[in-house]
Amino acid sequence: MSSYLGSAASQAAMLALTGRPGDWCLRSDLSTRWELTGTDPTQLSGWTQTLYPASAVRVTATTSSSTPTPSATTDDMYVVTALAGTATFGAPAGSPIHGQKLIIRIKDNGTARTLAWNAIYRGVGVSLPTTTVVSKTLYVGAVYNLNDTKWDVISVAQEA
Repeated sequence: MSSYLGSAASQAAMLALTGRPGDWCLRSDLSTRWELTGTDPTQLSGWTQTLYPASAVRVTATTSSSTPTPSATTDDMYVVTALAGTATFGAPAGSPIHGQKLIIRIKDNGTARTLAWNAIYRGVGVSLPTTTVVSKTLYVGAVYNLNDTKWDVISVAQEA
């Protein structure tokens, strides 16, 4: 059975905790959850960052960009509110973790716009959208696959 080791305000505070594999803590400085997966809690390599579902959703919004680029470090949701031209979505900046989720929400400015995607995005059971529908919201849901170094797009939903 795992135990909650408490809140750690820094990496140093986390590495000072004592526990056994499966135990976990919250990093208040990063708003992340960390699980002890190794046998030595004093080594960072013994800890694995996991998603913390109780965290607030981190949202970045922009009106329009020809190269919209989410950040794996700061975005759970990336919103384009009034796309005014062709857009090629860039590879998310930062260091994503295995299983990390990213939702991209796109709406044009009243004119259908062409969409393209960096090769780091790949459709899994869905096709990546190539255009917007005039004034309709489009959602693209992705999960980071550390093994393949890809953002696997597993859902695409268009407003009716």
